[in-house]
Amino acid sequence: MTLSFWNAFCSPEIWFPFVDQVVINLGVGFVESMLEPHARSRAGMPRLEVGAVFLLWGLFYTLFTPIIGWVLIVKKVLTLCSRK
Repeated sequence: MTLSFWNAFCSPEIWFPFVDQVVINLGVGFVESMLEPHARSRAGMPRLEVGAVFLLWGLFYTLFTPIIGWVLIVKKVLTLCSRK
């Protein structure tokens, strides 16, 4: 089988991480939009504190994703779309 753009694009190893990121970002956006009014009204948090909470959520995601990825590579954990 020759490698072409279409063959690479149709491979689950290529498109699954993109689909995964879209679904995760949609979920995070949904949760943020649902929690923001409650954090402001019930917890009495000003907008700056609410923004800082969601900023920390994104910061932890950004920092720990590569660390968890490295651990999974070192432990040789098979992924959902792995063909090995």
